[in-house]
Amino acid sequence: MSWHRPPRALRLPNHGPAAQWLCAGPPVPGVVLESGQALRVLRSATTGLSFRLRSITQFMADAGLGSNLPGTATDQWRRIERSLRVGAICVVERSRELSRYTDEQIVEPDSSPPPAPPEPLEPLDRSLIITRCDPALASEPLRFTYLLRELAGRPVTLRVISDSFPGRVVYQRALSPSETADGAHNDTWDGRVTHPGEQAPRRLAAEYGPCLLELEHNSVYRDEAGFVIAEPDYIVEFADLHFATNRELLLPLADPPEHQPDTPRAAPLHVIAAALEFAADHPEREIVVYGHTDTAGAAGHNDNLSEERARTVALYLAGDREAWAAHAQEHHQRADFKRVHRWAAERFAWATDPGSLGNEWNDAARRARAEFRRRCNELLGTELAQGVKQNVNDWLAIFDLYDVAVSRYLECEPRHLPALRAAISFAEPAIISCGEHWPVVMPDQDGVTERLNRRVEVMFFQPGELPAQHGGEDPPGDEIYASGRYQQVRLGTVSSDEALLRITLLDEHADPMPSAKYEVNTRAGPWTGVADADGVASIPRALVDTSIKLLWAAPDDEQQRYWSNHDLATDGETDEGVLRRLANLGFDGFGDPEHAVIKFQRFLGIPPTGKFEDVAELVNDWYVAGRRPEPNPEDYDWPEQEPDDHDHDHDHGHDHHGE
Repeated sequence: MSWHRPPRALRLPNHGPAAQWLCAGPPVPGVVLESGQALRVLRSATTGLSFRLRSITQFMADAGLGSNLPGTATDQWRRIERSLRVGAICVVERSRELSRYTDEQIVEPDSSPPPAPPEPLEPLDRSLIITRCDPALASEPLRFTYLLRELAGRPVTLRVISDSFPGRVVYQRALSPSETADGAHNDTWDGRVTHPGEQAPRRLAAEYGPCLLELEHNSVYRDEAGFVIAEPDYIVEFADLHFATNRELLLPLADPPEHQPDTPRAAPLHVIAAALEFAADHPEREIVVYGHTDTAGAAGHNDNLSEERARTVALYLAGDREAWAAHAQEHHQRADFKRVHRWAAERFAWATDPGSLGNEWNDAARRARAEFRRRCNELLGTELAQGVKQNVNDWLAIFDLYDVAVSRYLECEPRHLPALRAAISFAEPAIISCGEHWPVVMPDQDGVTERLNRRVEVMFFQPGELPAQHGGEDPPGDEIYASGRYQQVRLGTVSSDEALLRITLLDEHADPMPSAKYEVNTRAGPWTGVADADGVASIPRALVDTSIKLLWAAPDDEQQRYWSNHDLATDGETDEGVLRRLANLGFDGFGDPEHAVIKFQRFLGIPPTGKFEDVAELVNDWYVAGRRPEPNPEDYDWPEQEPDDHDHDHDHGHDHHGE
């Protein structure tokens, strides 16, 4: 003889005249409530401390009804409501004297195995209750009190849960044996978690509220309390720039992040431009410069290093040219000005690449410095001496060269920067040295070398919103980075054009002219150079206005010279814009637009239709990306006979004139 499995039933907490049961399968004897009333009973039952929504979902899962219950509370209640409507579960009321339910029905023999013996009941005096919890997580840690009985040394888990947080579990830890001793326990949670897509922990953002604080021993002994997340007291805008390992100076080039090399970051001078623009637009803001290091090296050394990093940024922002240059001369390494020379090669197309960027000194580094000084003298009007060691005059010229690049980002001229800097208002103190206290990558590990931690953050505070202990925090920056009172919002970088304007130099047959010597008028006077192997001239956009005049000659015949005028203020949206971009690229029709298009099409080896709509996309791609398009001629329908190009090939050369 064997047994039918008895119907599953779960006693619901209530204080009315009748006991209530949640049933799956055949109901216990009593009055079965209709589905709407049953749903209200279940919702009412989950408002107490001893019975929660999870108790219902666990019951349904045990009954084989909810193994795939949705994760959000709203969806779970919808699933419960559907189960009530179809009769998969029900709520039964019966008198309290019959409230102890047993099943003694003997059924016919069958082949089912006997049921497992029931688990022994827990002692009635065992307790797990959260008696108090702060209603909100604000700048201070969340405080709560819980009461335990008969659970000493047993597993109890503390969790913080948010339905809107990925994975729902925001924080989790097991209580220690001392924390499970009988009695009341006062505890706190600092609210710091690592948010999705971030590396460093910070206070849980308000968007993830409301939350539940949960204590659980098992499905019977558990409790939870709700709290919300207070909005931060202040929002502070900031711009951050990063430093090479063990470097103290503001340099235009920095190493990629060691542990997250794909993390996008703007160039340091681009960030400086954004900070200057924001300061000019918000002159009421007080600026504080926070310096940081990674966790490699001694703590004392890192304190000094972070201070000097903040100082070099503050001096440049303020426009204190002499003090910045003196600071750079005192703290530089050979590798620092080699990085500047590499940047000048990339930014201005100068022949100043020193090769390696270490502290070694060789012929390539000497040649790069000599060319850098010559170019600075041409561009800036300086008088840098050749054949002498790096000195403060070099750093004064570097300051001016930084201004040239920053002004281009801001679409102004270097002479306009003092007016922007005049709007800057530094707090007192203006510099906070944070050392290695607040890394953003791998914050819990010591000895980590990481560029994203080697940073300076320029923060802009509304009047009256500086930290209460500004300049006296222990550790420095504690209120900003740990209190939760400040939400930091990174400034967007200002828009910028490509660093180089690239123009293809062609001869009268529309063929590129490799190694052609060229000269262009710039703000700083004539600019000379040599075209690359594809006949492309590279001209720094930072030095040119909206129109330029370009002259060039073949390397083997400087008597045959060509010239063109280029209008750079064009958007390429109209036929006129495409025509001007064609001329800028080296395809001028001398007043005949169709001729310009045909030249371009023949150059690319595609059918010469002479129609703007056939070339607009190719022209704009080349003009914007700086790379010659390579269309496949086989993708085009070739006419039987090419249209007349008016026999203009004899005078091609961008309005060229023999001289």
